[in-house]
Amino acid sequence: MSSRRDVVVIGAGIAGLACAHRLHREGVDVEVIEGGDRVGGSLRSERIDGHVVDLGPQTVMSRDPELFGQLTELGLDDALTVAGSGGKKRFIVVDGRPVALPGGPVSLLTTRSLTWRGKLRLLKEPLAPPGPGGDESADAFVRRRLGPEVAERMLDPFVSGVHAGDPDTLSMRAAFPSLLEAERAHGSLARWALDRFHEGIRQRKRAKAEGRPSPKRGRTPSRLFSFSEGLEMWPRALARALGSDRVRTGTRATMIQPGAQGGWVVGVGNDVITAESVVLAVPAPAAAELVDGISTGGARVLRDVPYSPVTTVHLTYPRNAVPHRLDGFGMLIPSRERRPVLGILWISSLFPGRASSDVVQTTSFVGGARFPELAGLPESELVDLVHGEHARILGAAAEPGLRYVARWTHAIPRMEFGHVDRLATLERMERLNPGIHLAGSYAGSGPSVPACWARGRGVAERILETRAAPTTRRETPR
Repeated sequence: MSSRRDVVVIGAGIAGLACAHRLHREGVDVEVIEGGDRVGGSLRSERIDGHVVDLGPQTVMSRDPELFGQLTELGLDDALTVAGSGGKKRFIVVDGRPVALPGGPVSLLTTRSLTWRGKLRLLKEPLAPPGPGGDESADAFVRRRLGPEVAERMLDPFVSGVHAGDPDTLSMRAAFPSLLEAERAHGSLARWALDRFHEGIRQRKRAKAEGRPSPKRGRTPSRLFSFSEGLEMWPRALARALGSDRVRTGTRATMIQPGAQGGWVVGVGNDVITAESVVLAVPAPAAAELVDGISTGGARVLRDVPYSPVTTVHLTYPRNAVPHRLDGFGMLIPSRERRPVLGILWISSLFPGRASSDVVQTTSFVGGARFPELAGLPESELVDLVHGEHARILGAAAEPGLRYVARWTHAIPRMEFGHVDRLATLERMERLNPGIHLAGSYAGSGPSVPACWARGRGVAERILETRAAPTTRRETPR
């Protein structure tokens, strides 16, 4: 069977659905193709033994008014669950015990997360030498500017917990370009922060002198949130807004090729869809298979994108069996601690409605670039391993009640050396094949949920701007 659409979006994760929703609102005839049996991608939520469990990402943090405007439009305001003040308190493990990270300049002086030597080295940041030029690893940059303790105790667990990567190979150009630019422009991160502070004061003075309203101090605060039934409520609401005739699950796209009359032909199961534009909102390996007949060079680059496997382990304990107060977001574990878990989030502290008051619920992360082999352990071994860390670090004195394991083979693309060059090659492929757009998490500014959402919206805006543009030549497969 053959059909025609304006745009076909392959992949019903948050990026693909955000793209399709934006196009649909502008009257574009769009269809979303998803190989899995449900929408959401890694935003997957289950109710297990009375507990709401997010199997992939656990929270979203954003200050974007457009994002919150979309949630209102989708009718999700009543389901929105904002984390309490405990969400602002983060811990790292130091010598086998959770230690709170500093929340500001004053607490930096008293925190046990750094020694006095580490604190004094941090104060020398304005005197640090300039970078070598070109790209630099995140570890080398932080060691050079902020000292080895900050690199080992703060950067290392952050990179493992957020990027599932290795700070020795994480590219500053790809992951933290604004910090490189701040160093280049101001010579120091401290001077950069002070310059921004003073500029804010100057703006308020100018506004007062000109009789204009004074700009607000700082930016709108970020909110850390989920939903009453988990993060999957968001992609499900986007799919409902699109309508069942525009979202097809359980059907895999098998090929993309140029159309005889222009545009693109997409093979979907036994069907064929002709479209002006095709958006690939799938992991890089899946995108590589689809573009291989269009650009072998682009396919090769996509296959080279490194991913880290991550397994999430979800446990519950009686509240009185865990002596630690769990009064925060959770804890990340530096590699210097030589422990098999990347981090443990205290979900019931963030969202008390997830568990009764006499139960604590946690989510632990295993694998990543640090221990990829552990992500594939049998479920019983993973539960025993993670429970052991709860007992040793948090003092858990009972066996876990709820035990649930979820595996993500292609969890997070790693923004390692060469990532910026890979993106340049992929952008060239898009230019030479008008109508082909990449919206996977590897192609955006980072792996976070808001970054993926923004990537999907950005692709939609590009399509809206160029739909009427004349078709140009396509790249010859090579």
